[in-house]
Amino acid sequence: MSTRVITDNWSLQHVCELFIDGVSRDTASTIRVSGDKHHYDDISEAVIQTETLFDLLTQIVLADEILIDATYSYTWDTVDSPLHDLYRAKLIRPVQFLDSEAKFAGLRNHIVDRLCVTPSLTREHRQNVDSYDETGSSVNPFLASVLWGGAGMVARSSYFRTGYCPHPIRKRLFVEANLLLDGSRAFNRLESVIHDKRLALVRGSTPNDPVYSLQVLLPPIPARVIHESHSVSDFMETAIRLRDEYRLLRDWLRDAETAIDSGDATAIRKIDRVLDGIGRSGISAVIDDSSNTSLSINIGFLSFSIPINIGGVSKLFGAKAVMNKMVLGETGHAALQRYSDLLDVSGTPTDHELQENFGNHRISPKMAE
Repeated sequence: MSTRVITDNWSLQHVCELFIDGVSRDTASTIRVSGDKHHYDDISEAVIQTETLFDLLTQIVLADEILIDATYSYTWDTVDSPLHDLYRAKLIRPVQFLDSEAKFAGLRNHIVDRLCVTPSLTREHRQNVDSYDETGSSVNPFLASVLWGGAGMVARSSYFRTGYCPHPIRKRLFVEANLLLDGSRAFNRLESVIHDKRLALVRGSTPNDPVYSLQVLLPPIPARVIHESHSVSDFMETAIRLRDEYRLLRDWLRDAETAIDSGDATAIRKIDRVLDGIGRSGISAVIDDSSNTSLSINIGFLSFSIPINIGGVSKLFGAKAVMNKMVLGETGHAALQRYSDLLDVSGTPTDHELQENFGNHRISPKMAE
């Protein structure tokens, strides 16, 4: 089984715009909920562009395949698209999701109901539906893309039992609606654990003074890509090159996905022990009490044996070493400064917005199923 993740064409469109046109100085909108009403808040579009880029770089290194909806790939897949290297590396795979639409339509409608958490959202969504039925277009295309489109992608990921990395604006609505997405896929679980452990380390080293407590936290793979690239245009090539270094971790993710799909409780417990043990001694993670194979250890006059799964020792230690490096690597402050330099926004309001967003640790919302 391959490790796959579904991503939004909307996200890839933002990445392409960043590469082709440079960082945006415009604002985007997010949907916020207050009481029984919703409203639209402004957010720096540079922040959204950067979050989509960081999500994609992580997927390139850790996933075997990135699935996209073939129907809407035209939003970014042009002749001069800077993402064509991902096709050549056989990482992006367009899927005709519409062929299976009827099979998960009920789930999509259920998720729409969950996202309409206020009467005002329900009313605006209903206006969109009525307008689309009558004219073929929505009166509020932005809301339709975020709410209806987001619900459809969540339904697809559930139907195809594949992880989903939502566009950042969709993620924010999911959080506002308290929509708990299934994070059972190995890719999502690893992303979540790495983020939580890094966040715990940062919080543990942050001063209590609220004025001086801002500390940048970037996802570990984008931070490496930034450091090892000479320009923004190098990011895709650098991420693809790093895949070889992370091969053992992808192997581990592939085995974990197989265990999760098979429902093997013993194997799943072993996955959890590995993830829980990141940052600790590695030997406990390979102890297998059910194994007939043992490792003999002699220390002076003492001699004892540890039951282990010998076939997985090298892979597990290799994968776990990569996980530890991801958790314990630099927080990303220097990488974010370099990123601003490469984008030529150092010392600008855009630079400050990036620092604030990633300093408040909103960059790595847990990837969702």
